[in-house]
Amino acid sequence: EPALAGDVAAADRAYARLLAAGDHPVGILRAIQRRLDLIGEAHAGGGPAAAQRFGAPRYGPSQAIFGRQVEIWRTAGLEAAREAALDTERAVKTTGSPAESLVGDLILKLAVRAARRRAAVFSARNTSCPNSWPSDWEKSLDFSLISEVLLCIFYLHYVLL
Repeated sequence: EPALAGDVAAADRAYARLLAAGDHPVGILRAIQRRLDLIGEAHAGGGPAAAQRFGAPRYGPSQAIFGRQVEIWRTAGLEAAREAALDTERAVKTTGSPAESLVGDLILKLAVRAARRRAAVFSARNTSCPNSWPSDWEKSLDFSLISEVLLCIFYLHYVLL
């Protein structure tokens, strides 16, 4: 959930917790793919309420997070995220591939994309965005560089330690 909501730090922590608990990266990847499919159903069927028929959260904080994810991930971005997840699945199924690193890379990329989209959605509404940067910082940040730095940190933390 945090990756598709744009919370990079929480996504990284959640992934580390899942791996420490013994979850397999392929299972985590499939959960991400299911969530992307639910978001697609929400867009196709008329919103988050329509996606509840397919298993979307119905109550509480999870429902609010899902609603924000639906808002953040629009058609073109959603299709790009689905394609990235499918490419990651293909790469993970290759013999000898570093599944933890590949899935972690996907999670960080999706989280950074969602953070950018979230900032755009909230700035378009002229409302405050929780956990967002000031707008003058947004203009000067190079997200591809940030993504690369985060991936290097992730690699050093999870692969080398």
